[in-house]
Amino acid sequence: MRLAEYDYFLPGAYFVTVCTKNRGLLFQSPEMRLAVESAWHSVKDVFANIDLDEFVVMSNHSHGVVWITGEGAYRLHPGTGQNDGAGRDRQLHVPTVPTPENNPKSETLSNIIGAFKTTAATRINKLRGTMGVSVWQRSFYDRIIRNDYELERIRVYIRNNPIKWEEDHDNPMGVSFGQPAKSIDDYWNEIFDLHV
Repeated sequence: MRLAEYDYFLPGAYFVTVCTKNRGLLFQSPEMRLAVESAWHSVKDVFANIDLDEFVVMSNHSHGVVWITGEGAYRLHPGTGQNDGAGRDRQLHVPTVPTPENNPKSETLSNIIGAFKTTAATRINKLRGTMGVSVWQRSFYDRIIRNDYELERIRVYIRNNPIKWEEDHDNPMGVSFGQPAKSIDDYWNEIFDLHV
């Protein structure tokens, strides 16, 4: 699910989707949602050089934006240049890439999401009285956010996700539910209203 040849240690903004095991509806109660939300916010206590952006907990998945920061500045996809012009393709400033010598913490996207999933699973299982039971599907979906336009579309998608639950492809009770489970491409097509 990761982009081949890409170093997920690099600073940047990432859209992340994490689904429950077998798309089980584990997060329907306010207590369960709060457990997942608090686990999301707790990763900032573990990793110093990250910021958290939009986030939502749905009944069987969560969406969020994680920023891996470097030298006090944000950047999007490596290799994008600075473009002071306005518009949908404007890139954010690209700071110097940190090295293990000046940023010794291993703040890879996988480590960050792994910490979130572990913390959330522990809290969920404590509430359910089912310690050690799998909560999440293996791994997670990610998309490297490349420009302001993508970032804003993703933020809007995350904010609007709850009001579109009835028609969501991940909703087992909804009319659009289907197999196989959604992929990151399916989410991406929804974000940009692409009907392929």
